[in-house]
Amino acid sequence: MSRTTTLLASLAILSIAVMFAGCTDGGDSTPTDSSDDQSDVGGADGATDDSEATDDSDKEKFLGDLSPEDREAVEKQRTCPVSGDLLWDAAPRKVTVTDSQGTEHVVFLCCKSCERKLKANVDEFVKKLNK
Repeated sequence: MSRTTTLLASLAILSIAVMFAGCTDGGDSTPTDSSDDQSDVGGADGATDDSEATDDSDKEKFLGDLSPEDREAVEKQRTCPVSGDLLWDAAPRKVTVTDSQGTEHVVFLCCKSCERKLKANVDEFVKKLNK
């Protein structure tokens, strides 16, 4: 195999690994709201391992611009139901989705990539929130 072919194969493998490594979408760190609904996330206990603690200054940086209601909901939910990442490790995205039963749910996510995955399989991820 030539050096060029080896290099190209290595780059292709690296690109695939990066795609599956995380859910950060390279977007900005501004909190986003994909809905006009200001309701609370219902039924999510958001329990996670305490070892996921993050710096309080980072938490304030990403949650500081949220309304008090949204901030409370994010702190209650704690993690993205798609990636499992702490919501205050980046700017949380507020999304309203409807499950197969016609029930609307307000969900906070860590990134746009997770939003696409959530919308593709609402019932699975809402079920995770309600555990």
